[in-house]
Amino acid sequence: MRTILFALLTTGCLAASSDPDPASTDPGGGKADGASSFVVNGHTLNAREQQWMRYVAEEVLPDLPGDHARQLQIASRTAWWSLKEGIFDTSNAPKYSLCNSSSGDAPIAPLSICGTGRAWQVGLAAVQVPNHSLSELESLAQQLYPGETEDQVLADAAAEAGYAPGSSTSNEIVASTGSLRKSWLLRRSAIGFTACESNEVVPECIQGSLSWCYGTGWDTTRLYAPNKTAAMRAITDISQVLDSLSSGGTTPTPWVGSPCQSDGDCGFSSGSAAGFCFVPDGGTAGFCSLACEGYCPDEPGRSTTFCVAAAAGGGMCTIEAGPLNHQCTDLPGTEVFAMDRFLGASSAPAATADVCAYP
Repeated sequence: MRTILFALLTTGCLAASSDPDPASTDPGGGKADGASSFVVNGHTLNAREQQWMRYVAEEVLPDLPGDHARQLQIASRTAWWSLKEGIFDTSNAPKYSLCNSSSGDAPIAPLSICGTGRAWQVGLAAVQVPNHSLSELESLAQQLYPGETEDQVLADAAAEAGYAPGSSTSNEIVASTGSLRKSWLLRRSAIGFTACESNEVVPECIQGSLSWCYGTGWDTTRLYAPNKTAAMRAITDISQVLDSLSSGGTTPTPWVGSPCQSDGDCGFSSGSAAGFCFVPDGGTAGFCSLACEGYCPDEPGRSTTFCVAAAAGGGMCTIEAGPLNHQCTDLPGTEVFAMDRFLGASSAPAATADVCAYP
């Protein structure tokens, strides 16, 4: 049985007797603080979002079904769903339980049940309880945790939300039935992530484009899912973040073409050239670049680079359009343009390439 963490986020973590807290309402959005390379769809995750992303990589991803590639796929898709729903901004996401009623959406207590036919969203996966049957979730529990009884899985779910084994709340969760039992199986994050990916994210958002998948009405949805193209890009970004974190890295290393908001997001160099953030006029985000004459450095596994003329003079590196960047769609706001090589004082031959650039 895996060890479950208690009081997952010690700063601001809720007491066990209190209701789940709403999403953070920091008026500034907080999207530029924290580690600079946690960039998703051109936006840097705030400190709390980064903490939950690390939690997914360390505690959730290893329990998901399939090989590492499949685990990453499930984790990145459901993490995107939860991120755009605002759940990564809560202090105790596994405890989260939000019920829709005739008077609107409101958090409910850990042992409360949402009304029949009402939307009921729970856990770090932000998964809808009514969309899943008890038999489906019991089968998932057996698949993901074959060495545990269902009662142990539920006790682990309670512990993940901060309720100690043997406490009255934990005991009631273990003894729960019906919809409440479903909700707590889903609050075991690996179960919730797996169920949400197959029943909600894929059919509703990836295969379909249902209204609640994308939009600009909420801050987190505007940042991570304003439209389907941006959402798919965000999922790719999250996969890269989780892959780095789960492989023992701290954060993905930025390079030419990495989304950025400031020079601090581009902490790399090549020779005497230091990375910088190129932001187009009137924009708030851009991509990492290097000053160049004739040639730009390449890295294995990254998009090929190309030196073009900079509007302010001299040359700057960008990336060539290609499959690794999905013909520039992975770089928000850019389009494919045929541009000439900036030669400067170099002896490089004249050339033209299709690159990612701002219109």
